[in-house]
Amino acid sequence: MGNRNFLKGLKGKLLVWFLLISLVPLLISSILAYSNSRNALEEKIFSELTAINELKGKLVINYFEELSSNATLLAQLGNTKSAFEKLKRYHDSGGATDDGAFEVTTEEYKKIQAEIAPFFDFYSKTFGYYDMFFMCAAHGHVMHTYARESDLGTNLTTGSLSNSGLARLWTKVVKHKKVVFEDFSIYAPSNSPAFFVGAPVKGSDGSVIAVVAFQVGTDKINELVNDATGMGVTGESFIIGDDLLVRTDSRFDNSSRILKTKVDTDAGRSAIKNASGNLIADDYKGNEVIESYQELNLDEKFGSDFSWHIISKMDYDEAFAPVFALRNWVILVVA
Repeated sequence: MGNRNFLKGLKGKLLVWFLLISLVPLLISSILAYSNSRNALEEKIFSELTAINELKGKLVINYFEELSSNATLLAQLGNTKSAFEKLKRYHDSGGATDDGAFEVTTEEYKKIQAEIAPFFDFYSKTFGYYDMFFMCAAHGHVMHTYARESDLGTNLTTGSLSNSGLARLWTKVVKHKKVVFEDFSIYAPSNSPAFFVGAPVKGSDGSVIAVVAFQVGTDKINELVNDATGMGVTGESFIIGDDLLVRTDSRFDNSSRILKTKVDTDAGRSAIKNASGNLIADDYKGNEVIESYQELNLDEKFGSDFSWHIISKMDYDEAFAPVFALRNWVILVVA
């Protein structure tokens, strides 16, 4: 009887050991398969986010090239030079003083404006610019605008806008004699952040006689950056400057946050220090996210004196949902 019980117990122990021995390879292979698959999935997730970020960066660069081309074309058109000649004659005949404002309330000016406005207004409407400016190179007089805001007639050298983004743009275009971009800053006449691009109007001798400029609205850049394709439920992209302040609005918020929201995060700080990269960190809302960042190299491509960086992010839980699903499947199989 005792021998039978002993044999019975021995068989049970051997069975357990055989089962354990057979399960160990399965366990090891499952862990290895999970590890390899997890690494492949993580690489794929970051690769896809990086590709989206790079594509949006290219679209923004293409838009800058379009702005540059449109400003250059306007500056070279005969209508533009003809308009300058009319405005200069008005200036020289008493319509303005070198250090004073450009008088825009006289009947003579209104007659000139009626002649030149249809052309400039059509150009602005066609390309969807918020405002268009025509300024003399000699004194910085704002001789014509599309929006007809309080900046019309001002002197960018001595007037209240002498420290504005528009004045900085005018100064740089006259100095460098080429297309210039001016980064977002608060522009008082519009009571909002403004981004400018300008080009020189040159005389027959090659000298700069005037400057044409556009105040670019945020709709187009927001449209390019906020495209939700491939971004899931929580993903978004945005642009920041070296001051870490955003240059685009969020697709999750209808209110403007340009120059208001500061992205003082690991991704933001890394973006202004490095050309590109990926990381997992907390975003500006405090959520754990995966992020891809890239410098747009505006200085190299357009000679700008400011830098923009594009960041794309997605909540960690959503981005790594496939990894979590794989982990749960492995646990179920092994268990």
